[in-house]
Amino acid sequence: MSNKDIFIQNPFSQKMEKSSLSREEFLARTKSLSDWEYFRILKQWREAAISGDVDTINEMIPNMDINLQFADGNTALILASECGNNEGVKVLLQNNALIDCTNFTRTTPLFAAILNHHADTAEILIKNNANVNVYCSRQFMTPLICASWQGYGSIVEMLLDKNANIDAVDYSGDSALIWAVRANYYEIVRILLHNNANTSLINKEGDTALDIAIKKGHKEIQELLEME
Repeated sequence: MSNKDIFIQNPFSQKMEKSSLSREEFLARTKSLSDWEYFRILKQWREAAISGDVDTINEMIPNMDINLQFADGNTALILASECGNNEGVKVLLQNNALIDCTNFTRTTPLFAAILNHHADTAEILIKNNANVNVYCSRQFMTPLICASWQGYGSIVEMLLDKNANIDAVDYSGDSALIWAVRANYYEIVRILLHNNANTSLINKEGDTALDIAIKKGHKEIQELLEME
């Protein structure tokens, strides 16, 4: 049986001492495979990340480039974070997956977790020192703006504890405070104000956070802002 057959029938038979292969090592190891065989391995790796199949992830890691990007630019860590697969995220991080990798829309694992309503996954990434100020190019939002829009008060506090830029704005000029006001998240507005969010910022429509509270009829938030 050839080495190629061994790799395809049991790609984990040749265990490595280190956690995963470099990109160069992975390409060298797979260069003799047919396109079908190569993409079968990639499919298995991708599906394990999406489904949270930790056993398969652990089994494949010694023979994979853990930071390999798929055709859409996603890595296993981005996919696991997007799907809220916490144990998979932990295993990938323990094996040196790049925590601030980005796909082709500049979405990081942290942003993917928050955008897809996985607050517990976001907490894992924040505690592992994910960059809290990277903009996602598709939404042109920071993690703090996204968490404020989604209503995750605990994540907002964690991001601020990690020195997230509280007054960063998106493509419309909306800050985290403006998004929280628009969505009527009183507690998040309170947290942001307590951390000295700028209430004077004006978005591209010419509105401040107070203007939006008045227009939306969010009276409790209006009163909170008027106290500033």
